[in-house]
Amino acid sequence: MATLSISKVIGLDLSQVSINSDRNIEFNNIKHDMAIGVGWITIRATDQSGNYSEQELLFGVVPNIPHIINIKKGTSITIQYPVMPNLDTISITQPNNSFGMSASAYLAEHEAFIIVTASDNADHINKKGLSFVEVTLSDKIDKVLISQLALALEPLSN
Repeated sequence: MATLSISKVIGLDLSQVSINSDRNIEFNNIKHDMAIGVGWITIRATDQSGNYSEQELLFGVVPNIPHIINIKKGTSITIQYPVMPNLDTISITQPNNSFGMSASAYLAEHEAFIIVTASDNADHINKKGLSFVEVTLSDKIDKVLISQLALALEPLSN
């Protein structure tokens, strides 16, 4: 049986990735305030003769993106979080199942900014009371990470 090892890690420290006794990959010490991003691991399989082959495994780190964002009608909010330095592109879809809402996103200084705006008459079309946007982050060699955010409307303040 080949011996498995990790020969390279991009996006995390080598100490944060290991192969356990069951030959599964484990990610360690992933904290909520880590930068979001796309990385990869190079796994090496070495036989008894010393011959080896390598395979890359992509992973995404999304520890700190909120899953549901509450926005009040008639307001705009900006969500900001750190991203890995290799990310150079961000895009966002417009909120689905709604009207009177819009979303935009940009990257600056290794941080992502997502702006969501809800007009005074914004509303959800579906009965669940949520709209969704997809945020796509990619790096210089087109490794992609997609996360879905739910938008919940709050009534106008009086």
